[in-house]
Amino acid sequence: MLSHGLYHKIHAECSVERNSLFWNYILYMKDGKTVDLLEESRLKFIRTYDKIKPLIRAQKHIKYDYKLGGEAIDRLRQSYPKYSEKIIRIIRNED
Repeated sequence: MLSHGLYHKIHAECSVERNSLFWNYILYMKDGKTVDLLEESRLKFIRTYDKIKPLIRAQKHIKYDYKLGGEAIDRLRQSYPKYSEKIIRIIRNED
C-alpha cells in the first residue's frame, strides 16, 4: 500500500465538531481512491505508526497537509493523555 508512486497526498486532521473529537489520517491514491488509516483502531495506528513512518518519509513526492486547531489539541490531551503528544507530532508530520 505504501510503495512508491501509488499515493500522492496525505491529509491528517484533528478537530472538534459538534463537541466531539474528530481525526483522520488519509492517503490519497493516484487512482482517486482514499484510505483512512484511522478508520479502524486509533490506538493501534498510534502504536504502529513508527513502522510505517520510514515508508512515508521516503516518499519525497508526497504532498502533506494537516489541520490541527487549539481546541482539538486541548481535547486530545484530555482524551488521550498518554498518547496526545505523539498524536500531535504525527498529525503535524513532526514525528
